[in-house]
Amino acid sequence: MKISKLKKSSEFKFIFLKGRRSEGKYFNFIYLRNKFGVNRIAVIVKKEIGIAVHRNKIKRRIKEAFRKENLKTKSGYDIIIIVRKGSIHLSFYEVYDEISKFLHKERLIAFPSSN
Repeated sequence: MKISKLKKSSEFKFIFLKGRRSEGKYFNFIYLRNKFGVNRIAVIVKKEIGIAVHRNKIKRRIKEAFRKENLKTKSGYDIIIIVRKGSIHLSFYEVYDEISKFLHKERLIAFPSSN
């Protein structure tokens, strides 16, 4: 299932202004309820973090991890994920774990896991 993306700068500004913030070990999260009924995501990686190949790789891993968790996530949220320094070489499983921890911590999971 394809995930929706945040694209407009006005949407980014509104989320940065009104959104709730959460810090993880590798990422910072800003999220806000939306009126569309679908989850939309944006990933921000500053140029100072690494070369384009590494920045794009971490973006792909974050989007795939979110896509996998999206089925269990409550609908109707805009989420901005900001990559911190030192997280550019994370494995997919470390990224997935961080996304999962964020969703559980902020109670955005609709169905609790059976673990």
